[in-house]
Amino acid sequence: MLVHESADASMSYVRDRAVVLRTYSYGEANRIVVLATEEQGKLRTVAKGIAKTKSRFGARLEPTTHVEVVTWQGKGMPVVTQVDVVDNFRSLRTSLSKLTRAMSILEVVDQVLQEHHANKAVYRMLVGVLRVLDQEDSPMILPAFFWKLLAEEGYSPVIDHCVICSSKDNLAYYDVALSGVRCRSCGGSEAVSKDALMAIRLTLGGGLVKVLNMRDESLAEEMGRLATRSMEYHLERRLKSLRIAPS
Repeated sequence: MLVHESADASMSYVRDRAVVLRTYSYGEANRIVVLATEEQGKLRTVAKGIAKTKSRFGARLEPTTHVEVVTWQGKGMPVVTQVDVVDNFRSLRTSLSKLTRAMSILEVVDQVLQEHHANKAVYRMLVGVLRVLDQEDSPMILPAFFWKLLAEEGYSPVIDHCVICSSKDNLAYYDVALSGVRCRSCGGSEAVSKDALMAIRLTLGGGLVKVLNMRDESLAEEMGRLATRSMEYHLERRLKSLRIAPS
């Protein structure tokens, strides 16, 4: 992050890299642009005049776009003064399935990141998954990202033994509240298959490329369902886009 201070020490130009998470109207021609930045965490900014036909920002501040942005930061909300595109991710906006997955990713990151609190690991994960999704449309991209994000946020699942009795045999259920598997003897309400446990283990253990090459739609659906419920439990809110994202 590069900071150029003005004569007034309370105001400065700040340059950072960011992914556009979402935008919404602010007045007649302005928009609020919510950014996942590398150095400042989530940042709510104002893009003035962006709704005008001749706006110099235009498509540069569309959701999913990876940009280098300069903001004027003072006492109010930061104001966008310059935007340069790093990654356009054009295919994410021309493929319905890719766009749906991308919007699910953006919604979750929007909820995980805190405003003005840097989280470089999540920022790097976000840029990385969008770059992968821009190139291919594996059904495993979305569930794999959510499991890795859960682990990054401190909710890495216990999948090698029962979280109740520590047994390594007959692991058959997943406990969202305890972030781990349960054996048949301890019981549970959320069944989990051996294949799903294997895929989660690979995702978190360095086998992500192998997981992304899997094309089993039912396995992706199972992994995605469990990850979605875990994410919603720990965020304490329902995530709308995850309910319509393709598996």
